[in-house]
Amino acid sequence: MKVAIATNNFFSSISRAFIGECDNVDISLYLRNPNPDEYDLVVFSGGADINPSLYGEKNRYSNFNPHRDSIEIKIFREAMKSNTKILGICRGHQLINALLGGYLVQDINIQLGWNHGGKHDIKILEKDSIVADVFKKNPWVNSIHHQGVTNIGKNLLATSFYGGVVESTENEKIISVQWHPEWMEDVGFFSRIQKWVEDENV
Repeated sequence: MKVAIATNNFFSSISRAFIGECDNVDISLYLRNPNPDEYDLVVFSGGADINPSLYGEKNRYSNFNPHRDSIEIKIFREAMKSNTKILGICRGHQLINALLGGYLVQDINIQLGWNHGGKHDIKILEKDSIVADVFKKNPWVNSIHHQGVTNIGKNLLATSFYGGVVESTENEKIISVQWHPEWMEDVGFFSRIQKWVEDENV
């Protein structure tokens, strides 16, 4: 399986997670070879907030990086056109949903009255989802974010929920999660992602 991480943020920890759980995986930085047809999976990692203009809002509580936004928007569109599978983690989950027409709340604590710091359980919404496969027996995830998806993007299915926001979405080509599975040991998330990618390619 050939994996590209869109930008360098969290490259080391995501690479270690894939290598630790997966067989025959090759990981590289997308910008070193910007050809989505050569990859089985493109990963959009965590980091700063995204520009609220991407979901039709003025900035109230967001700290974003316009340069990173523009780079990852371009990569996402290239991956979508090539039909390459996509994984979004934390910021990546938010970016994907916003680019597909979804909506975010800029500060969960201030605007919704929920605290998403530390660790919490998730409510599984779809029993036949990949998130359910991995987390149904132990639905606890780490939580390091102050923004969240409240309306999901077009053609995505909400697969888990907590504290006023959608914690994960899926379709045949996209999986996105609000938490950081690369920091969770003995969960099996990345090996399940490999199965999802390779089953489609058989």
